[in-house]
Amino acid sequence: MVNDGFEIVNHGLSHNRLEAVSLQKSAKKGTNKIYGWFAHTFLDNAEILIGDEEYKIISHSSDSDGQYFTVDKPLKKDCSVGTKIRLTGNFLENELFGKVEEIENKLNTKINHFTYPYTVSDERTRSLLKNRYFSSRAYNGWQFDNSKNLTNPGFNYFPFNNKFTLNSASFDTNYTNREVEEILKIGSMEGGVI
Repeated sequence: MVNDGFEIVNHGLSHNRLEAVSLQKSAKKGTNKIYGWFAHTFLDNAEILIGDEEYKIISHSSDSDGQYFTVDKPLKKDCSVGTKIRLTGNFLENELFGKVEEIENKLNTKINHFTYPYTVSDERTRSLLKNRYFSSRAYNGWQFDNSKNLTNPGFNYFPFNNKFTLNSASFDTNYTNREVEEILKIGSMEGGVI
């Protein structure tokens, strides 16, 4: 694919959430279950901070109170609504850059762009990425009709001259067959190669 002109874009090592989230339900000291809509977006073995304490996620499940992940040890203190949960610094850097050099060497290509898992990031993530990549994208920040659909799509999020570039995250999830046919038809009429 690289030899035929396709670009390889980094999407993270294991698809963990790359932004901090806030607890919507308090968690008591001594529990090891963290409930929230976001639970599935932090994966098993992720090293996280809950407030300023480090934990490791060991499993995921749900019960009558909702979905949750279980951490490797009981919480050291009560955590109120609004307490931040995020990947530890070292774990985040590995999510962003782990195995990239190996892939670049194996494919003899340079990876220059990043697309966010779950289409989200925070300033800490964007700051790390800006030191290495030309752009970061969350569905490129555009819908099929070219209207902007995200308030924070990334940095330099649409650096391409080709308006017919299929946005990376939406291609296999959001375009209908009719929409793909229409893009190809328009590209063909304007001298594009199909």
